[in-house]
Amino acid sequence: MGEQTARLFLCAHCRVQVLVCSQCDRGQRYCTKGCAATTRQALQRDCARRYQRGRAGRFKHALRTRRWRARQVALANIVTHQGAAFHGPRRQCFYTR
Repeated sequence: MGEQTARLFLCAHCRVQVLVCSQCDRGQRYCTKGCAATTRQALQRDCARRYQRGRAGRFKHALRTRRWRARQVALANIVTHQGAAFHGPRRQCFYTR
């Protein structure tokens, strides 16, 4: 049998030492504890924040918000149940003697 080689690296997120054999090595930077997903979410959040600070991002966000509000108003005007008709002030339904 041939001798297996491996690569030792530190996870770029949690700084844990990771040993990967040469057959499984695909240039990973993160361990398998979900560090890649966590880092990707954080990077996407930062990217979105930077984009919305710019002029184009602000205008697109404002347009999306206007459209959402218009949909909410349209939904609020839909009547699914009719209430009782108003017949003037209420009369007392019981009599006292």
